Amino acid sequence: MKKKRKAKIIRNSKKRLKKKHDDSFRTFVKVFICGIILLNGIAVVPALILKAFDFCYGLLLGSAASFFYLWSFVEERKKYLFVLKSQNDRKPPRAFVIRYLSWAVFLGLSGLISVYALAGTFYSLFMIRIIIYFIAYKTREI
Repeated sequence: MKKKRKAKIIRNSKKRLKKKHDDSFRTFVKVFICGIILLNGIAVVPALILKAFDFCYGLLLGSAASFFYLWSFVEERKKYLFVLKSQNDRKPPRAFVIRYLSWAVFLGLSGLISVYALAGTFYSLFMIRIIIYFIAYKTREI
């Protein structure tokens, strides 16, 4: 007589957990947000010790500009996914214009406060590049 094979049911094992699809964009967003908070938080501590409150205002404005920058990435991704799904020939508008226009607005607002606020905003916006380079280094494919 032949033995009946029982179907293997995988419950709460490592194999089942590995089958989940990792959304790399979601990981990018999480690392980006954590990087913004961490790097700006590190910069706030010496600014508060040195009583440079205008620099802290600039960091806050730069953090807000960083989140607008991330928001434009998300909207651009949605538009490209829509174009891919609909097989449409129209190209979505370029989001880099919106990103850099928002930078100009936030730098202008911080320039109205003081030069120190402008320096803080510039520092915060420069940290976006550091975060993106870090993400690219960590997620490189070899």
